[in-house]
Amino acid sequence: TWWESAVLRVNQLPSSDTGCEAVVVVTHGLTMRLILMQLYGWSPKTFHTVWNAGNCDVYVLRRLSSAAMRDPHSPGLRGTSSPYALDADVGDSPCSSIELVVELKGDGANRAHTSSRGRTHRRTLTLENYLSVPPPRTLQTEVVRGMIAQQHGLPVDDIVSIDFEAGRVSKFR
Repeated sequence: TWWESAVLRVNQLPSSDTGCEAVVVVTHGLTMRLILMQLYGWSPKTFHTVWNAGNCDVYVLRRLSSAAMRDPHSPGLRGTSSPYALDADVGDSPCSSIELVVELKGDGANRAHTSSRGRTHRRTLTLENYLSVPPPRTLQTEVVRGMIAQQHGLPVDDIVSIDFEAGRVSKFR
């Protein structure tokens, strides 16, 4: 791709003298999302949770040091070997959200049904800031459970299960 041949190949050379100090990309939101998808190895599902950049949004990608590249807990890496991290201190960050079907304890809104776990009901809820969930995101149920509880004012213990496919996969119907 043009990103790999024009930017990554040059900036991954061992000599710091050959790396670029800055790269300016002026583009539409969709193209920026595609660049970020490639850099961070997002799945198509994650890509679709990310919003296009707003008018005049600026995303700053900082080149990580060699030490940061070797550290799997380095901020911004998010499970990828990209030499760049989004710098939210100097620029904007992509917004992301996903609709989830959450099974909750109790009788909610006349949609209760009896399951093997007792009386429960399902609600479709929007999880904001989906990109902050560490990859693989669909396996981070405890992180997502805490985020849902906080964002929607729910007791975390009332969240019985989370359907990341929001009922679109027959296994969850």
